[in-house]
Amino acid sequence: MRNNELFEKHSVVLTLLAPIHIGCEDEYEPTNFVVDHSKRLLFFFDPSLVPLTIGQRDQLGNIAKSASISSISRFYNSHLDLFSAFASSVIPYDSIAGKTIEKLLQGNIEKDLKIPRTIYTVSSSLATPYIPGSSVKGGIHTAYLDRMALSSSETGLQNKELDEKLLGGKMDQSPMKLISIADFFQTSNDVSRTRIVGAKRLNVKDAPVLSSKGIPSFLEALVPGQYRAFLSEISLKSPNPEDKVNKSIAYKSVAQILKDLHRFNYAQFKEQSSYWRRADPLSKRWLESVEKLLASLGPKFERGEAALIRLGKNSGAQNYTIRKPGFPHIKSMKGKGLPPDYVNTPKSVTCAVLNNSRFQGLLPFGWALLELDPKKEELIRNWCTELNDKIPLSRCLFNVEAKKNKVKLLEKREQALREQKQQQHAEEEKRAREEEEAREMAKLSDNLRRLKEIVKEIEKTPKVLPGTELHKKVVLLVESALGWEKEEKQCVASALTPYIKIKELSAGDAGRKIKANLRLLKDTK
Repeated sequence: MRNNELFEKHSVVLTLLAPIHIGCEDEYEPTNFVVDHSKRLLFFFDPSLVPLTIGQRDQLGNIAKSASISSISRFYNSHLDLFSAFASSVIPYDSIAGKTIEKLLQGNIEKDLKIPRTIYTVSSSLATPYIPGSSVKGGIHTAYLDRMALSSSETGLQNKELDEKLLGGKMDQSPMKLISIADFFQTSNDVSRTRIVGAKRLNVKDAPVLSSKGIPSFLEALVPGQYRAFLSEISLKSPNPEDKVNKSIAYKSVAQILKDLHRFNYAQFKEQSSYWRRADPLSKRWLESVEKLLASLGPKFERGEAALIRLGKNSGAQNYTIRKPGFPHIKSMKGKGLPPDYVNTPKSVTCAVLNNSRFQGLLPFGWALLELDPKKEELIRNWCTELNDKIPLSRCLFNVEAKKNKVKLLEKREQALREQKQQQHAEEEKRAREEEEAREMAKLSDNLRRLKEIVKEIEKTPKVLPGTELHKKVVLLVESALGWEKEEKQCVASALTPYIKIKELSAGDAGRKIKANLRLLKDTK
């Protein structure tokens, strides 16, 4: 079967309206991050890449074997400059997370602190977040099924039947195969794209107001107010004549896709807005500003040039549920051993807890704007600028050149420490040899100690020529040895004979006398 021909291809961008977390199963935990409390920054690093000195490595090893996680964190923080220089991510965190981190360092935390990371890619040793194209395509799929369900006579379908009954099948039989969306990558590195925020689950009967009620968990989330921060491409292909795809229901244009997407998500947003009207003033103000923005963008939505979309974890089951009587609704667990309820709206909602100096309130997770072939406009940009007055985006936290320089300094320091360690080791070995020699010398007779000392002098001297003090010592030693015991005579002959040629001991009349006496000592019976 020949490939489907490209029908349309467009650039698409995402502007974040609310915090978004798309998990990747990786976590920030005390064994791989260090924090700067004064700036509320968390530095993530790979422990295996940090060049610890031998002493630091031994200290950390002992802590890891016998101490608590808090002790490891305190060790990291005592070497903040070192570990932060090798960070691949720098993430701001709010005061609510700062309190938990303080407890960790003090050893007062009851369980390990693990912070789920948002999905990321690594380039030039730096990690940058992105949004998978599959996340956006999943949202399109749900909106597609919802529209087809509304116009269908089908009822009582189960989730596993939806594609087959409404779209004609899965995989090669589904019109979804004609839609291709690339991953969304950052359009610039000007700002820190993420922040560690709290996530608190509330009963929908409770107003979303920042309070001490409930214990938040923590996660890394993409920060709202980032204007056209992520860029991708969307392609729509034409079905082949021999395709099993139901061509009559296949999308005819990308604009039609965005209209479907917006219709579905805007209905969800309006329904959930009643909950956020009960929020604290700052959170309620966010809702009102988004409502105003969406109303202003009405013409773009009608033309299929933009769409409201919801992405990631904690965005709510209703955003992935077809809303038609007789179709599966939201599964609500009642308790162990009890059958679940199926409801139209969830009984609880997970809110993002933002608690920094300029914005202290709750926000929903997941909302974003998708724009098709974006052109110059100010409505969305102005909205982002206004939000950033309340939820400030950190400027680029990585000065790559400064990081490289710091790494070079640290490597230079490590080399100096290695050389110092090697010198200390050499000195220790020298002392050990000298002590061993001293012990061996103490076991020798006075004659043999005299011989040993003269041999050491000979070894240090290039040539032992007649007339020099050392040559005279050798002459006297050999003459004295003629009157020593047999074993001592042979020790003198054995020790000095190798130096006859290489040190020129036999030069001159005195040298010839040394050589002759050494033969006498060697032949002693």
